[in-house]
Amino acid sequence: MNIVFDVQFGALIVGIVAINLIIAYFGVSAFSNLKQQVKALEKINEAHEKQLDEAIKEEGDRYLYMALSQAPDEPHRYTLLKKCVDDHDHPIAAILLGTAYRYGVTHNDKRIIEADIEKAVAIYEKFCNPDAFGIFNWHIGFYYRNNLKEKSKKIADKGEREKIAFEYFEKSAEKEFPKAFNSLGMCYMGGHGTSFDPLKGHENYKRARDLGDVYGAITAGSIYEKYYDEEKSDEKKKAAFIDAVECYTTAKDQDSPEGYMRLAMIHEKNLNLISITPKEIASYYLKATHVKNKISAISYYRLGELLLRYGYLQDDKEIRNSLNLDKDDDPVESCYRNSNDIFLKLLKKKPKISEKPYYIEITEGFESIIGECENSALV
Repeated sequence: MNIVFDVQFGALIVGIVAINLIIAYFGVSAFSNLKQQVKALEKINEAHEKQLDEAIKEEGDRYLYMALSQAPDEPHRYTLLKKCVDDHDHPIAAILLGTAYRYGVTHNDKRIIEADIEKAVAIYEKFCNPDAFGIFNWHIGFYYRNNLKEKSKKIADKGEREKIAFEYFEKSAEKEFPKAFNSLGMCYMGGHGTSFDPLKGHENYKRARDLGDVYGAITAGSIYEKYYDEEKSDEKKKAAFIDAVECYTTAKDQDSPEGYMRLAMIHEKNLNLISITPKEIASYYLKATHVKNKISAISYYRLGELLLRYGYLQDDKEIRNSLNLDKDDDPVESCYRNSNDIFLKLLKKKPKISEKPYYIEITEGFESIIGECENSALV
């Protein structure tokens, strides 16, 4: 099935293909980020209303357009997507439907699609051909590497599974799929399915970064940061520092909480190599606290340390407003408290009752945990 790329419909298809990249970042429900895409499609529809019917000559493209912009609700949307896949072998619909099967879909508190890895795999395998998008081969490699599919579970030897996964990642990388390079980097760094080769691992992480992959950018940045910490030559330290900042900035520009946190942390190591103020660093930590996980817990803690070190920031109105503080609230204590509360939930422990000032208890009891989590923040 060929996707129509005529003049009127070209902009529409380019917009839809962008979903290939959006869906690649996991932890997001299948359609939670498609509302903006649908709005873009609707604008195109307004601009080409008269020509649109003529432009969508392929029936599969027509059903995909209907699914993304005209379906009255989620059940109808997935019915149309399934028709695109089953009757018209539409690759973009397959990406979306496969992701829906991978995670399941809930609509109005009712489960309309149950999570079913085997169904997702069946769709991805159907579209694993030389002309397919790289995302299909990447998904199959992912399932082999993590032993999630029935076929992989029949292969007892872990090394054999990893070798198969590596081959799928290579096929995906041939199509310049960003996450494929990140996965290849992991394989080379750990010797999984291929030879142990840190240089190739780093090269693949950098390629993932260049293609906009958040985790590739963060991993490449952490490698450069390690060079910065270990190098003796001032010139080489400076080069590694700048490279690390560039990588973390790539992640930050995609609104990655870990990108913000890593960028703040490395700037704290050296405020002079790249001109930055403590307040700017504080703003990065604040950006990293939006999702309540270990990244936000670390960021709250380090922000508290930063405010303690630069006392004048404690009265900064923007920082206090971002922390939702009342007039008499202590921003340092608030940061430590937030960090502590998140860690307690993650560790599933009950808070201790102590007569010590709150921040003293936290700095004594959680410093080792903070250190461990900083070293394992990469997922």
